[in-house]
Amino acid sequence: MLKINGKIKAYYGFLERSRELVYGVDNFAKQKLYLILISSDLSQNAKDRASLKAKTYNCKLFELESKEFNDLVKNEKIKAVGAKSEELANAIISQLEIQEEQN
Repeated sequence: MLKINGKIKAYYGFLERSRELVYGVDNFAKQKLYLILISSDLSQNAKDRASLKAKTYNCKLFELESKEFNDLVKNEKIKAVGAKSEELANAIISQLEIQEEQN
């Protein structure tokens, strides 16, 4: 599984402050997203819906370990987030892809 580093936390903080995040798979429906992050303990049905949304909008989807996801989002009730900012989403994607290559 992927680890969340300081740069990812910083970019996520920028997304929060700029109000460029969508919380929860149900709220992804009418949003153009560039990145979807889901928790490993999200239900299979919700994972399938998030995956379909990622395919529809050709955006990246990453599944994070539950603890890592909760440390990032700081709310245990939220299991999925989407990024509406293309620039910040690409910055997070590049960091996550570097980690995937290292694993």
